[in-house]
Amino acid sequence: MPESEDEAMDFWDVLWTVTGAGLILLMLVNVFYTLLYPHGSGPVCRTIMRGCWHLSKLTRGGASSIAAPVAMASVIGAWATMAVLGWALLYLPHLPEHFIYGDGVPRQADFLEAAYISMVTLSTVGFGEVVAGHPLLRLASAAQAVTGFGLLTATVSWILQMYPALNRRRALAATVTYAQELASEAKASDHPDLQFAGRMLEAALEDLARDLQGRFGHAGTTSSEVFEHYSTHHRHRRDRESNTR
Repeated sequence: MPESEDEAMDFWDVLWTVTGAGLILLMLVNVFYTLLYPHGSGPVCRTIMRGCWHLSKLTRGGASSIAAPVAMASVIGAWATMAVLGWALLYLPHLPEHFIYGDGVPRQADFLEAAYISMVTLSTVGFGEVVAGHPLLRLASAAQAVTGFGLLTATVSWILQMYPALNRRRALAATVTYAQELASEAKASDHPDLQFAGRMLEAALEDLARDLQGRFGHAGTTSSEVFEHYSTHHRHRRDRESNTR
């Protein structure tokens, strides 16, 4: 019976270790694909972004102004959570034997203790009341501290990358209706060159509408409806602009 209990403990230790390593790897893959891979995003980032986008669509644009900030905050929180939980599961099988506790600090071996050690190490706070004693765990703690600093840098870099793109989308939402009006007026002109330019602009707008509808899920049966839906979700509806003037 004791041997079976030891085998069960070994099984759970291996399970926690593999699960923790998987979470850490998933976090690193998401950060890599989101920041370093051209036009890419990790699976977790993509799922959270799509979820926030679909929720904003259910409100008919009412929550579109906060959809992007909420999605970005959720992705950053997911990265931090995966890092904390991943390393906590790596530490859990080795508590408390392979950790050195300061005077007066209770020796505990539960998940909350492992999560606390992981959070302190990831944030590079380093209170010092509980430190790793085994050489491999010391290396793991150092790697987690480096990852925590890198995660902070990655978060700042991602924010700096995203907001210019969001501003460009808002600028497009503010000008696309005006571009449609220009195309209509040019086609109605008596000048052949203006008519040709109007047809070319209209064709370009049709291609843009199909792209917005196919890749980004904006609803509408005509290009005008697609652009109206796009403008609504980027807080640039014409009726609101006219009411503020």
